[in-house]
Amino acid sequence: DPRIDKSIPWQESAPCRENPDTFYPEDVGRTKQPPIIKAAVAICRECPFQRECLTEAVETERSKRGIIDNTAGIRAGITADMRRDVYRVARSRDEALAMLIDARESP
Repeated sequence: DPRIDKSIPWQESAPCRENPDTFYPEDVGRTKQPPIIKAAVAICRECPFQRECLTEAVETERSKRGIIDNTAGIRAGITADMRRDVYRVARSRDEALAMLIDARESP
C-alpha cells in the first residue's frame, strides 16, 4: 500500500499498516464523526508511534515556508482538517508539532 512508507522503520510496526483504509477514509467532512474515524482514533490512542507519526505528518504536510500540501488521513488520532487548521496558525513546524501534541493529549 503506497500510504505506508516501508522506508520509514516505525511504519512497518505501526498498527495502521494492517488496514490503511481506516486511516484514510474518503469523503469525511469537518462536522461528521463517522464510526470509521472513531475506530482510527481508538487505534491511534494505543499506538506507541504517535509522536513519530505526527512528526512525519508535519514534515511532509507543512513546508518550512508554511505551505500546506498533501494533508490527508488520520495521523496520531488527528484528522487532516484539524491538522490543516493548526498549520494555518502555526508559525513554524516546531510550533505546529507542539500544537498537535497538545490537541492529541486534550480529552
